[in-house]
Amino acid sequence: MPPDTNQVLATYPLSYDSQVIAYHNVDPSKEIYVPGIITGRYGKGRVLVVGGNAYLEPPLIQDPDIIRFWKNVFDWSGASGAKAGFEEPGFERLVTIAHTMNISAGSLDLQRLSDNKVIFVTNEPADHSSVQKLDAFVRDGGTLVYVSSLFEYNKKSDDYIFATKMDSLLLKAGLYHLANPIHSGSTDDTLRIAAVPKYLIVDSILSNLANYRYYDLFYHKGAEVVPLTILKLIFFMAPRDAKAYQDLCKLIEDPVNKYSDTASLKKPLVTAYWPDLFKYLNRVNRDYRAYEKDSTYKATTNGEFPGTVPDNALRITRKLRIKFSNKWSGLPEPDSSFRRLYSTGLYVAPGDMVTVTLSDIKDTSRRLMAQIGIHDDNVSDANEYYRNPFNLVRTFNLDKKALVIHSLYGGLLYFGIPVTDKGSVLNVAVTGAVEAPFFQLGKTTDKQWLQKLRQNPAPWAELATGKIILTVPSDSIRKLEHPQKLMQFWDEVMDANADLAFISKDRPHPERIIIDNNVKWGAMYTVPSKIVAPNDRSLTRILNVQQLRDSGSWGHFHELGHRHQFDGLDFDDLGEVTVNLYTLYVYQTILGKDLYHARDGSPRDSILKAIKAYIAAPDYETWKRDPFLQLFTLYYPIIDAFGWEAIRKLNRPLRKLYNEQYGGRSLTPLYKKTDDERRDQYFVLLSKAIGKNLSEYFERLKIPVSDYSKHQVTGLPIWIPDIFKR
Repeated sequence: MPPDTNQVLATYPLSYDSQVIAYHNVDPSKEIYVPGIITGRYGKGRVLVVGGNAYLEPPLIQDPDIIRFWKNVFDWSGASGAKAGFEEPGFERLVTIAHTMNISAGSLDLQRLSDNKVIFVTNEPADHSSVQKLDAFVRDGGTLVYVSSLFEYNKKSDDYIFATKMDSLLLKAGLYHLANPIHSGSTDDTLRIAAVPKYLIVDSILSNLANYRYYDLFYHKGAEVVPLTILKLIFFMAPRDAKAYQDLCKLIEDPVNKYSDTASLKKPLVTAYWPDLFKYLNRVNRDYRAYEKDSTYKATTNGEFPGTVPDNALRITRKLRIKFSNKWSGLPEPDSSFRRLYSTGLYVAPGDMVTVTLSDIKDTSRRLMAQIGIHDDNVSDANEYYRNPFNLVRTFNLDKKALVIHSLYGGLLYFGIPVTDKGSVLNVAVTGAVEAPFFQLGKTTDKQWLQKLRQNPAPWAELATGKIILTVPSDSIRKLEHPQKLMQFWDEVMDANADLAFISKDRPHPERIIIDNNVKWGAMYTVPSKIVAPNDRSLTRILNVQQLRDSGSWGHFHELGHRHQFDGLDFDDLGEVTVNLYTLYVYQTILGKDLYHARDGSPRDSILKAIKAYIAAPDYETWKRDPFLQLFTLYYPIIDAFGWEAIRKLNRPLRKLYNEQYGGRSLTPLYKKTDDERRDQYFVLLSKAIGKNLSEYFERLKIPVSDYSKHQVTGLPIWIPDIFKR
């Protein structure tokens, strides 16, 4: 195995003829094996996939075992005494080995592939036509050796790709190559070649699915994810005439398998029961194939999510004037290709044909987009499905003055405007949409809301201010009495975050919290474009202004805090720590909570006890694994002694550095500093913020900082919290 700085990537078998040659852990902490070297057949030819190009370079290419491996490849391919074609560059050292075996090694010419017995390629294909030529070569009896460079490609490129263009060929050979890294380890750093696990053999997977023994055989130590991945790839990616695909479909259609429910909160689909799972996936697949033939088709899985619209709901025509700003907000932004979404208060019912008309033909060149739906996460890897697990969003490029849009799932209607757009307004008309419950602070009155808007027929609603938008199921707001007070509270939360982060309270564009039945990562998660939160009892909390003012909502405040962190200036250990400074700040300034009583379950006594216990036996490895221990020991004593002004004095220079080095463009300049350098910088800034030398404080906490950084604060008086002295 190469070191983890240049990883081998996994290639999965999808046919009975696929043969795993070598395999290793995809997760160094578990025993979850995936193939790193594998073969397959296509037409008259054969394909070998090697999961990493580190085997072509020193030091591995100089290792006797690796040299033996490559000689075995030449023998297997029948290249001895024949001609082999090598793509340039990449195979220079392998060509030298080929010459020692009486192989005529030459440069690969895509126009003369048939001159070769075997060809070697490694680079990401330039276009589809080059893959087609390789495809024909294999089909006619040639041997292709593909040495993946996908890991290196992704390391060097901002355009991360999950699968290679080569997969269109590999699929025909019963293989699928993915950017799933296989990790080496200090105690297990070689690829295994013996006793291939049964869950890496397609015949074993399908036969044990048929006899229902798969659970006992595959469900141990998390390894079930691998055969389940293989089955999904067979089902969704393999050619329709592949025998493994056809056999899987026969199993799915077995009359004994009666599953026909829609995955929902009331009746989740447990993915560990594979017959039900694939029956459901087949249902989703049938829906999509029907929709490809008929744009008015409605998915059979809509049920409770995203929901349906009554047939008699009024379809309306509305002219919209969307004002927008692409000014930088001071927070981490999506990349320059992103199109920010703007709400309309309209809903496209599943199966409806809705017409979007731009007011100005010139707008067709602005890269504008219409989007139906907001739930774009693929959560098919979840243990339970509480909804159709796939991306339910449809997008349409507005490259014509009038465009008909539609969706088999339906969804709220948005317009996507590129973050690079220099304009400030978009005028557009929409015909055939349904009204959704839509409250806009400062535009909508409580009276309008109560009389009509909250009963609009769409199944999804939005509560919006210029600072935050809550996207929620309509059922959750049908009885909401005081949306104005609720959204004024959320604006106060946003203003508190802005205050601590030193950004303008007058935000150029709002943050967005989206409720989803299945949350892709963790309990909630945050990315630059959105915050996703679960459809559980916490939804009731964020819509109840009295409950919010009484006890807040730690999880939602926490996710908003993530949006305001100084990514690239905090050292690595603080990712889940400084976020809670914003959470605590909201609890104190908006809710009026005492610092030590902000979070339920963490009263003052327990926090002080945790601090004392750690100080009695400090250990940095222990400290950095526990975000709340970090928060309690590093920040609570400082805030207790110096107030929030200490954190504001820290954040002011961080804001200046963030604006100068990031400025809404790229985080790369920030991460040019090592974690040690960023930790040193943070130590100096925190010391200067409170006007105290924190060398002894950091030493007692066992947080490492350099002598050079300590020297920068020698003129300040030493400070240590009183609790540390007892």
